[in-house]
Amino acid sequence: MRLPQFVFRWSLPLVVGISSILPAVEPPQANVISSPGAAYSETARVWQGIPGIDRTPKGRLWAAWYSGDVGEGNLGNYALVATSGNEGMSWSKPVAVIQGPEGTAIADPLPWVDPQGRLWIFYKQVTPKTAGQAESGFAGTFAIRADDPEKAEPQWTVPQLIGEGGTCLGSRWCCRTVAGWPRSS
Repeated sequence: MRLPQFVFRWSLPLVVGISSILPAVEPPQANVISSPGAAYSETARVWQGIPGIDRTPKGRLWAAWYSGDVGEGNLGNYALVATSGNEGMSWSKPVAVIQGPEGTAIADPLPWVDPQGRLWIFYKQVTPKTAGQAESGFAGTFAIRADDPEKAEPQWTVPQLIGEGGTCLGSRWCCRTVAGWPRSS
């Protein structure tokens, strides 16, 4: 029996992709805060940027962006998630914050509603190398997921590593939140 050609087309990239999602060192685990307090309020944020937005099948809007207390690209930055159930006429306060451990930066969150209607928030997590420790440092793409994003305050999964640097299918990038997109020559 001969297997269909599409099996071969997806098998090799899948095997290569699996090996790229296993990090050499265990990355620090970010926390998902589902009831953010005053530390993440508008008055506590010095700056904010890099927003993304997506819409659920029933019309709920989800926005994600990142912020912090010093500036873009600094350690301690975190991602925020807010929602609107009325076409964007009004928005919730953040319903989730992704906060990395000390010495880690969270950045470039990207919301995406998958074909099953689940909401994913992809984000970049960076821990710089420590001087004199060759195995230290990590940059990767992570995600959290809400299985019922029609709710204004859904349950979030724990963060999961999607891939070091970014996630690739074959020779095309499908998700890369870390440090830019490859350019074609």
